[in-house]
Amino acid sequence: MSKYLHGISKTTEKGSWTSLGSTSYYYGYVTYPDAHKLAGPYTLWDPATGRVVLDTLSLQDKDTLRDSLGGSIMLPDYPAGWLPKPVPDDGSQSMIVGVCTHANLTDDNDRQKVIDILNNHGWPMRDEISWSTLEQTAGVFDPTVNGAWTRLDVYRRTMNHGDIAILDYSNKIYYGESLDGNGNLKTNIPTGDLTPWVEYCKQATALLAPYVQIFEIWNEPDIGLSTSRKNNGGISPQEYIDIQKACYEAVKPLYPNHTFIAPAVTRSGATNGWLEEWYRLGGRQYCDAVSIHHYRYWEGNNTPEGALAEIIDVHNRVPEDIYITEIGWPDNYVSVQTQWDYWRKCIDLFSQQGWIKGVWWYDLWNDCTDTSKTVCNYGFYDTGLNRKYDPFP
Repeated sequence: MSKYLHGISKTTEKGSWTSLGSTSYYYGYVTYPDAHKLAGPYTLWDPATGRVVLDTLSLQDKDTLRDSLGGSIMLPDYPAGWLPKPVPDDGSQSMIVGVCTHANLTDDNDRQKVIDILNNHGWPMRDEISWSTLEQTAGVFDPTVNGAWTRLDVYRRTMNHGDIAILDYSNKIYYGESLDGNGNLKTNIPTGDLTPWVEYCKQATALLAPYVQIFEIWNEPDIGLSTSRKNNGGISPQEYIDIQKACYEAVKPLYPNHTFIAPAVTRSGATNGWLEEWYRLGGRQYCDAVSIHHYRYWEGNNTPEGALAEIIDVHNRVPEDIYITEIGWPDNYVSVQTQWDYWRKCIDLFSQQGWIKGVWWYDLWNDCTDTSKTVCNYGFYDTGLNRKYDPFP
């Protein structure tokens, strides 16, 4: 029998793990009240406390476990080597410093490179397993499909506390499609009966809760990203609150020690009144902290100091803890050395504020090789996962 408890170590394919100070490790999960899910080396993790509460000696112990806890036990076939994540016992930590990833773009070889990079730097990741990927047939949530599996594999095989999983977007199975402002056919946002959206939130959080500490509800709603509202009016603060509230109220009681952040607005939404209206309407009731994005590479004062000044102004109007879940400068506007210098400057400046709880650079590697496309050139690494600026730590 092996345990992730104080002073007791477990050896996996990635090496020896042990408790450090007041930190516990977990390797499985349980959901209440309908099902108890046992994973890893038969280790039960309690989301209410964030602690391992029971280990079984063997599969034969499942009847005793079921009788003592109630409900039914499912034993997923998880590959060896998927690692537990440390959870601070008191929930405290310094500002999180992470990076955004698109793990769905990786093959097996590149994915291992990504995992090694994240582990070597100690960077938690921000990624997603979108609703339309996870549920491609009504009522069937399949984490083995391409796009879901690759991301899940990286979440499970990295070791950095502070990972974010975005809960997004909509699903045409339930809400249909229409043209966005660019004339492209896109999924409509969830409206009316939000039961299917809530079920996705439950399924995604149950899948990822052992490996992810932060969930972000939606992504850039103010511009209607990835929906028929893109360049078509966006999602209003009240429409978004309806979506946010339904998800938060369903999953937060199941995972009280996880952090749920919102609304992941663009810089425009954070400064043009959208965020303030969301705040005025009570959106803060349905999350644990506020998340925003910030890009300013195309204009004057496009430095980390300029970014901080504007973020402080946002905080003055919405005085809450803030997670900056996307920030970056592309290398077709600044040099690759400046990218790295700006990242270090952001970490230094933002960590002094106290109310900035985390910052994630967008993104870890370039999305394509077209140097004329700004969206492709934010990475610290190129498309082959080679460092663009050398040396850096």
